[in-house]
Amino acid sequence: RPWSVAARAGVTVIPVDVGPHGICHDIVLPRTTTGMTAYWLTDETAGLTQSDPAMDKVTLRQKTGGALTKFSRLLAQQSDVADSFLQREMLATVGQLLDTAILAGTGATGQPLGIKNHAGINTASGAFAWTNALVMEENAASHAADDQKIAFLTTPAVRKLLKGKTLDAGNAGEPLWKSTPEGEQIAGRRAHVASYAPTSSIIAGPWNDCILAMWGTPTLEINPYDANDYKAGIIQARIFVDCDVAVAHPAAWSVHNTVS
Repeated sequence: RPWSVAARAGVTVIPVDVGPHGICHDIVLPRTTTGMTAYWLTDETAGLTQSDPAMDKVTLRQKTGGALTKFSRLLAQQSDVADSFLQREMLATVGQLLDTAILAGTGATGQPLGIKNHAGINTASGAFAWTNALVMEENAASHAADDQKIAFLTTPAVRKLLKGKTLDAGNAGEPLWKSTPEGEQIAGRRAHVASYAPTSSIIAGPWNDCILAMWGTPTLEINPYDANDYKAGIIQARIFVDCDVAVAHPAAWSVHNTVS
C-alpha cells in the first residue's frame, strides 16, 4: 500500500495463484445487475415469493508490465543501502504503473482498462463546485455502494485549485477541499492525490468496487551477467507485475474532466 495511491484509496486486491507450472487463468466474478426482493409474510400459512437476481459477470485477464534498470557494482557494494534503495525505487515505479492503469488504463497496447475509460461511468466537465462534489457522492451511494468506501482522487494541481474555492454563498469562508488532522477531504469524504492521476480530472466512487487481480507477487530479480554490461560491472535489475483491473458497477463512478 505505501507504493500505490489507489491501494490506499481502498481498491479490492484479489491475489491469484499461478499454480505450480506457472499457468495463469482468467478470473470470472459474478455481478448482480438487478437484486433480489425480500417479502414479509402476511400470516403463518403464507409462503415466500420467489425472487431471483439478474446477473452477469466480470472477467479479468492477465496483463503484464514491468520495469528494467541498471546499476553499478559500486552501488551494489553498498549493501546496507543498495537493496532498500532498489526495492523502494522499483516498487514505486511499479506502483505508479499500476495506479495509472487503475485510473485511466486504455485497455489497448497491453494495458488494463481503467476506471476513467469504462463504459457506463458518469462524466461531467468544466467548473467544479460544491454541488458537483455532492452529485458525485450521490452517484456512488445510489448504486449499492459501501458508503464508507466512497472517496475522491485527483492531482496536486486540482487540490490547489479547490483549496482556493469555497463551498457556496452561505459558507463563504469554508474551503471546498479541506486538509484536516484526519486527512484530506472533499464533501466530508476522503480525498487522495497523485501527481500522475489524469490531468485536470477528479475521480470519485466506492473504491472497493474497483478490482485489481494480481497473478503472483511482483519480484525484484537481478542479472549480473549480461553479455554487454558484464565487463564494466554493470548489473541489471527488473521487476514484472501481472494484473488486470475491473469495475463491478460503473454507474457508481464519476469523473469530472477539465476541472476549473
